[in-house]
Amino acid sequence: MSVGNQTQAIDFNKDQLTLVLGENLDQGGDDTGSRNGTGKTTIINALSYALYGQALTNIKRNNLINKTNGKGMLVTLHFTIEGITYRIERGRGPNLLKFFINNQEQELIDESQGDSRKTQEDINKIISMCHDMFKHILALNTYTEPFLSMRTNDQKDIIEQLLGITILSEKAEKLKDQLRITKETITEEKIKINAIETANSKIEATIKNLQTTQKAWLSKKSEDIKKLQSGINELEQLDVDAELNFHEKLGKWSEHNNKITALKKELSTLEPALQRANKSVDKVSKDIAGLDNAICYACGQELHDDKKEEILSKKTKELDDAKLYAQEINVKLSTVVLDLEEIGDINKKPNTFYESIKEAYDHRSNVDNLKQSLLNKEEEQDPYEKQIEELKTEAIQEIDWAIINELDLFKEHQEFLFKLLTNKDSFIRKKIIEQNLSYLNNRLAG
Repeated sequence: MSVGNQTQAIDFNKDQLTLVLGENLDQGGDDTGSRNGTGKTTIINALSYALYGQALTNIKRNNLINKTNGKGMLVTLHFTIEGITYRIERGRGPNLLKFFINNQEQELIDESQGDSRKTQEDINKIISMCHDMFKHILALNTYTEPFLSMRTNDQKDIIEQLLGITILSEKAEKLKDQLRITKETITEEKIKINAIETANSKIEATIKNLQTTQKAWLSKKSEDIKKLQSGINELEQLDVDAELNFHEKLGKWSEHNNKITALKKELSTLEPALQRANKSVDKVSKDIAGLDNAICYACGQELHDDKKEEILSKKTKELDDAKLYAQEINVKLSTVVLDLEEIGDINKKPNTFYESIKEAYDHRSNVDNLKQSLLNKEEEQDPYEKQIEELKTEAIQEIDWAIINELDLFKEHQEFLFKLLTNKDSFIRKKIIEQNLSYLNNRLAG
């Protein structure tokens, strides 16, 4: 500071007032202005720095170091309160803070750059005065903003400290932190509930989809049961034994019918063939009978005997062949007629339910299979019911608003208390100020 290189010590421990004048020898050392620049303000700045770590004005802390040394600034303050001796050592270049109670150095907590907020709070409690109050009450000077020019909240702080009711602001600050925590807790609970509601909505949508699928499954099961029962009823109306007997008769009828059809077809072939064979026999017979009067077609004269013999021999052979062929046809025709007579007339074609006997034999197994399928279908378990029930009973979470309701009530209570502690029109503040007006007047008069 401006005291130069020499360590300066000032003792204010006197019953009377201590007047510090100073003497500036560079300006004559008299009362014509030589009292300025001697370091009087430095004494107050030293007190301010020792107690609070800052000067009266907004000067940078490093500018407190005198320019001659440029380092090693140290202020030591001894004081006694209620019989307890305190010592503060605070310096810059390097930064330093030591605090002694009854010559016992205190451990610094949260030390940062040679300072400690916790230690400073302890000092403020010991001297019961903040820096703003120090400037306005103890070290009032032209550099300090006038009280009436200060902001309302700053004035409130000074008045509260002056009246000793800072406990309201302290409680308000703590309550403010608690109120913030309560609001954060409410927000967290709302986020949890929103998450639960979102999850429940998704689960409910899943349940709805499963119920739709379940409804379709149950409908199909019912239709399948009806179809199977209808098929069983229809099949059971058929007499299987009679159906098999009809199929046996149908087999014989088909066999006879096929034979008759084949014989009739053969008969339709043999009859015309027999007619042609008989005509051939008749024609050849006529040719042989007409040889006696036969004439040559070229000259018109009667044929010679040798020529007749030749033609007769040829025609005789033709006649024998024609008769033999006609005899063979006649035998075949007789056989076909006998076969037809042996078969006789067949009854009307038997009427069957199935087209083949195999289907008739499969009828019984079809009925049994349908009955087993019906039993299996009826015993089928609903694959969706268990899923839906589990989602309803286990997956969907119950939403409990009790915590948020309690927190909301608690928050409203905290906000009400906070207003009582901070509102200038609060009846608590007014009551305290009214009760302490006489105390304030006594202090101002003293």
